[in-house]
Amino acid sequence: MDFVVNEGKFDDLQPWFVGDFILTVKRSLEEGGLSEESIKDVCGTIVFNVCAQLDGSSAFEVAGKVYTPVLAFSEDEKIAFYPGYSANLHEYVYGVLDEIFEDDT
Repeated sequence: MDFVVNEGKFDDLQPWFVGDFILTVKRSLEEGGLSEESIKDVCGTIVFNVCAQLDGSSAFEVAGKVYTPVLAFSEDEKIAFYPGYSANLHEYVYGVLDEIFEDDT
């Protein structure tokens, strides 16, 4: 697989990824029987924190070496797009969350 720097395409895909992630967590919380208000709060917290980790907000160490995640998106097995820097998924979370929960009302 080739990794291609394409900031625009990557940025266009970030809110879609976040939205899909929110819907996945939301469905799991609904199955747990939480109230709609609790679901929104817990979902926002979980998704924000995981997205911040994926964005590389906290590197981790293994055997004395420090690693930071780098996210990429692919539409096939040949090319993956990444922005050439860390993602900023966490910046989309609460805006997308509000849109999703507004659509439910």
